[in-house]
Amino acid sequence: MNGLQKKKAEKIAKDLNVEIKDVLHMENRLSSSDAAFDSPVGGDSEDEMMSPSQYLEDKRSDPATLAENSQIQELNLSGLSKAIKILDDRSKDIIQRRFLSEDKVTLHDLAAEYSISAERVRQIENGALKKLKAFMSDAA
Repeated sequence: MNGLQKKKAEKIAKDLNVEIKDVLHMENRLSSSDAAFDSPVGGDSEDEMMSPSQYLEDKRSDPATLAENSQIQELNLSGLSKAIKILDDRSKDIIQRRFLSEDKVTLHDLAAEYSISAERVRQIENGALKKLKAFMSDAA
């Protein structure tokens, strides 16, 4: 570093109220070139030339995690099946049609079918969800 560069760095440090080493460090970072994360590094043959990204572990395909997630899903479905059995027929129907079926039904559709208000359907739905949550919490 020549004297002119050092004077400029000192002036910048004073203007910004930072240490000169911080200015020099930032100048070094700004003047350096970027390196690609995926560019191959390493050995002589193509097999040995791998990019750093190829060394990263993909946790989504970890067999232990996949098996654990599958078991958790099975337990949750089993618990939900048991919990739904404690509901009365109307509550069960509302929960199944509002949350568990492919074609979701609106509160107004259910209200017309049961000859009650949409607000009453919402109340029944909330009560059923509380019962399901309590049952599954106790079972866990």
